[in-house]
Amino acid sequence: MVHIREAKDGDEGQIKELYTLLSPKDDYPVLTGRIQALAESERDYLLVAEVDGRIVGTLTVNVCPNGAFGDLNYGVMENFVVSSEKRGLGIGQSLYDYAYSMVKEKRCSKLMVLTLSDSKAAQALFQKNGFEADGSVGLKRYMTDELEG
Repeated sequence: MVHIREAKDGDEGQIKELYTLLSPKDDYPVLTGRIQALAESERDYLLVAEVDGRIVGTLTVNVCPNGAFGDLNYGVMENFVVSSEKRGLGIGQSLYDYAYSMVKEKRCSKLMVLTLSDSKAAQALFQKNGFEADGSVGLKRYMTDELEG
């Protein structure tokens, strides 16, 4: 049985293992202080999926204030990953369902996610849950090389 919860101190190692599945060549430092800050935030969440006491999936959800649409917010999902051996078992769906209920409660007018173009299983999961390409184009600029310290 899968259990979804917010990440806590001590989860760093297992979360880092999952992040390496996103891009094996990159280093993903997972800081205890950042996990604590996310746990204390009312707008940002680091979720984990546990099976038999082991973290097998993770997802970051951010609720962003919107200048348009009155008092409505919008949600963004990032770093959504399920361990290779647990894919196809509904863990991603459970993470998504939990995240969706959170952003709905936070009065989000939309929920956005980016996936890699070759990540067909992830795209199928999101499309099954009502996501669609709407003519928008997702662009990113990585700035880590420009940051000091």
